[in-house]
Amino acid sequence: MGDIANAKKLFHRLEQIDTINRLAFNQLSAIYELEKNAPKATKYYTKLRNLFPENPVHRRKLGQQYQAAGLMTEAFENYSAAYERMDSTEWALYHYEKALDEGISSNTDLYHRNLARMYNDAGKLREAIEHYKDAYKYGEDPLVLFYLARACDIYYKDKSVAVNYDSKYIRSSEPTEEYKQLAKDRRQHLREQMHQGK
Repeated sequence: MGDIANAKKLFHRLEQIDTINRLAFNQLSAIYELEKNAPKATKYYTKLRNLFPENPVHRRKLGQQYQAAGLMTEAFENYSAAYERMDSTEWALYHYEKALDEGISSNTDLYHRNLARMYNDAGKLREAIEHYKDAYKYGEDPLVLFYLARACDIYYKDKSVAVNYDSKYIRSSEPTEEYKQLAKDRRQHLREQMHQGK
């Protein structure tokens, strides 16, 4: 046990010298995990995640620490991000759904957005549309309306659904003029399609 105590002192000293030292964070997170000190292990895995956000190992380890602390929403959120970065769509979807099952969180709209994007990419538009609707409901980000209109355009024969979402998006406070112009063009095209179909 003395070796671990000395190692902790050494790595804490290294952390003081270099406040973004990957080696110190890796070793301290592993030591605290070994000691079953979830709060401190979480602290260092969080630092690693912030330094290397694309590294799925840190996200997965962080998820394990949150799970050990009983913080299941945070655990599922980190597992989801880890599996998504590992291109394991099935597991990422599973964990995002589990995060939603845990209840309302400040990231509910983000979970729905990620699920919508992943279902959309998988060609499961019905599921994507439902999650886009929920993402907008919980976050009210106008850009979600743009993606919702696009998914509805592809999924529904009745183009009026997509036209309605494009119209809402165009009237929104979304500052991206490029997307607004794309929505206007799509809406015009769909209206012409609807008129020709009559």
